[in-house]
Amino acid sequence: MYPLDRDADCEWKLQKNCGGGNSPIVGCVKGKQEARHHGPDKNTLNNDHGNVHRICHTCHNRWHARNDEDYVWGSIYNNHSPTVATLEEVALDELNWIGKKLPNVVD
Repeated sequence: MYPLDRDADCEWKLQKNCGGGNSPIVGCVKGKQEARHHGPDKNTLNNDHGNVHRICHTCHNRWHARNDEDYVWGSIYNNHSPTVATLEEVALDELNWIGKKLPNVVD
């Protein structure tokens, strides 16, 4: 129902609030469609529009790294509600994933 297009961008690219769960993620910078992700209910039998996302392996692995430990199958903690991320949000998230200390931001 949801074929992957290996030349098409990851559906979460440069988005925030991706995937739902306790800790929605900021999407990738340059990923291509490589995996299907079911969410926000994570039910792999639910193929309704809006519950299947064609994403890259980076986004898929990052979502699971942030959410699997506390996830209860079938629960919906937060809906998948992506919006465009700012360049600062993307940059800070990338720094976090590579283990760099985040700079202090003064408002």
